[in-house]
Amino acid sequence: MEKIQSLITESGGEILKRDSWGKRRLAYTIEKEKEGQYFFLQFKENPAALMEFKRQLKLMPEVLRFMVLKLEDGGKSAE
Repeated sequence: MEKIQSLITESGGEILKRDSWGKRRLAYTIEKEKEGQYFFLQFKENPAALMEFKRQLKLMPEVLRFMVLKLEDGGKSAE
């Protein structure tokens, strides 16, 4: 998680919220793994740096899957 956070901050992004959801069973096996550590990270980033951020995530062997969503309502999450 520290690696991912440093990628965001080094490119000028800002981390708004981070949360660890813990270890959970995956819905299906991914690369022979049945369980995974889930994290939620809300951040601000410029669009050009976001492309590089996603590329870096794909290269990390410890990251099995990730999802990046754009919030349309001014950055407030639906909690």
